Amino acid sequence: MKQLRKFIAMVDALLTAKLGTKFGGILALVGAVLTVAGGMLPWASSPTFGGDLTWQLNPAELQWFGIGLGLACAAFAVCEFAGLNKLTKWLAPMGGGAATRAVSVGTLVLALVVGTRVSMVLGGVVNISIGLWLTLVGGLIATVGSRALPPRGPLPESRRLPGAVEILFISVGIAVALFLAVIGLDTKDEDSFVGFLVLAIALAVATSRSGLLLRMRELTQRHYAVSIGAGLVAALVFPLTQGTSQMYMNIAVNTAVFAVTAIGLNIVVGLAGLLDLGYIAFTGVGAYSAALLSGSTASVLYQHTHRIPPFLIVIVAGAVFASVFGIVIGAPTLRLRGDYLAIVTLGFGEIFRITVNNLNGTAGPNLTNGPNGIYGIPPLDIFGWNFGKNLSFGPFHMTYFANYYYLLILVIMFTIIVFSRTDHSRIGRAWVSIREDETAASAMGVNTFKLKLLAFAMGAFLAGMAGTVQAHILTSVTPDTYIFLKSAYLLAAIVLGGLGTISGALLGAFLLNVTPEKLRFFQDYRLWLFGLTVVLMMRFRPEGIIPNARRAGLRPIATWGRATSLILLIRLDASRFSCMQKNSALTLTKFLTYSISVILSELKGKPSPPKPVNPPSGSNSSPCFQKPSDPCPTNGMEWPTWKSNIVNVTWICWPIRNRRRFSKNESPSSARFGISSRSAVSWKSKRQ
Repeated sequence: MKQLRKFIAMVDALLTAKLGTKFGGILALVGAVLTVAGGMLPWASSPTFGGDLTWQLNPAELQWFGIGLGLACAAFAVCEFAGLNKLTKWLAPMGGGAATRAVSVGTLVLALVVGTRVSMVLGGVVNISIGLWLTLVGGLIATVGSRALPPRGPLPESRRLPGAVEILFISVGIAVALFLAVIGLDTKDEDSFVGFLVLAIALAVATSRSGLLLRMRELTQRHYAVSIGAGLVAALVFPLTQGTSQMYMNIAVNTAVFAVTAIGLNIVVGLAGLLDLGYIAFTGVGAYSAALLSGSTASVLYQHTHRIPPFLIVIVAGAVFASVFGIVIGAPTLRLRGDYLAIVTLGFGEIFRITVNNLNGTAGPNLTNGPNGIYGIPPLDIFGWNFGKNLSFGPFHMTYFANYYYLLILVIMFTIIVFSRTDHSRIGRAWVSIREDETAASAMGVNTFKLKLLAFAMGAFLAGMAGTVQAHILTSVTPDTYIFLKSAYLLAAIVLGGLGTISGALLGAFLLNVTPEKLRFFQDYRLWLFGLTVVLMMRFRPEGIIPNARRAGLRPIATWGRATSLILLIRLDASRFSCMQKNSALTLTKFLTYSISVILSELKGKPSPPKPVNPPSGSNSSPCFQKPSDPCPTNGMEWPTWKSNIVNVTWICWPIRNRRRFSKNESPSSARFGISSRSAVSWKSKRQ
């Protein structure tokens, strides 16, 4: 891999020296024009492939994808060619060179894939028409020209726009994402969907390398409530785009159930760092609980009581039963770590499946109807609304799956609120400290066993909620539904999307549910492709498509001013602090000294950390960091700020007192420090 990178760098340097940046930009523009022109011409000699690629000036789906790549290539090349002005600062704030490379390579890949398929299906290269050849040549020219363009630069500071304009940018971005999702779902055949995947991947890489995604992330963080509202509106509008089609609404409903379960697993794996390979069993507990209480004729409880409780009671009961099951599993096993914990949870998942398979009245009590499962589960009925009927809203008519879809939107909102609030609480920070280093967290006073048990119970609670809704969607539950492979898919979804993030779990659920449905012709190689994708992600992007802010870089770990405990998110050598005592202020200060030196040693280009000095004799203050020429203050301490192009660092430290709480005019009860990886941001020291 290193040799390949060196070879690519050598080729880029050679092309830059021979062609120059200006001529490279011209070549990229010429290639983009040829690509667009090729999309308007026939690509195949027979109408039996790809939705009829024989028409001139009437592009089919694959040709429209080529035209889209050509227009994107031209736009990013113009951004690089024109330099940073008011428009290109937003479209390509880090420069358009790297983005042009990504789009041109995508164009070349699309032309090669379609050309290969045309030759295989229609019987030879002779069936490739002039338009596809022109697109191939255009992609090759654009690729060569883009290699001469400069690589991406640093992200410049953004100038704030009027609030209405920034909200408009957010709305347009979400609308474009919804539009692309609808196009991907509405592709007519497998070849068109492969072409859409090439388009989507190329655009995603291009917008990431141009800095546009980072700029959109700044806007969404600045207008968080507006972004959530716009995303919710897009989710509510989606069923209106599908009409009475049941296929994609069924996929959307199953994806929503998968997303709720994945977010719950993200608490266990992403936040607490506990590898659970039997997580699908919690969903099964919720599903079987709902099936027994649903009113099915195969339900033993209904046969004896002939009563159906309200769904609100059912969903709470299923979630509570799953949570209790999680506690029962976690209590004897959470003292294990790593691979041992994974093996034990895998065993518990299989124990659940075998148990419900045997509760048929022969090998055990008749409770789950054995391998036949509980069938005939009636549709939900909430406040008189029958979820089994089609949904109509004015001129829009939707299938009955839309009822479950909107219900699952509410469940997803509840799940997101639980995950987000927990992640940003003291419990969430304690989970992260356990994930990073359980020994260090335990040394700092974190009750690791109780918190890990809480993570298991909370993740199981959310999975049980998803299972109760899933039982009514499937209208039956069987043991074969909850096999180990489903747990592996859930784990792959959060690893692919991004551990510890809500958007990563949602994206991973979407990709792992929609892509296999659209690539059914590849089903014999689905597991091979699945494993290859996971291996490539672990090699090139182990943090996932949407990385966690804590994993992506060093960020502020808490809000200043209300610290009551010390949370460290750094992997430390605990053996150096084996003599640490609970109330030793001096030892804790040494602990912080080592922590800060570890961080500074990992930040490239930073000077050595300041050395700790002892306070003057007679002072009650703990040792502090300071410039060698400055006297050590006896009360609040001021800290210098080191600035660079990447990270601005400000250290803030107070003497450690024995107070648990403090008011505005008191000293904090623990030493605090933070690093911001955002450019042009630094926190100045405070004097309490």
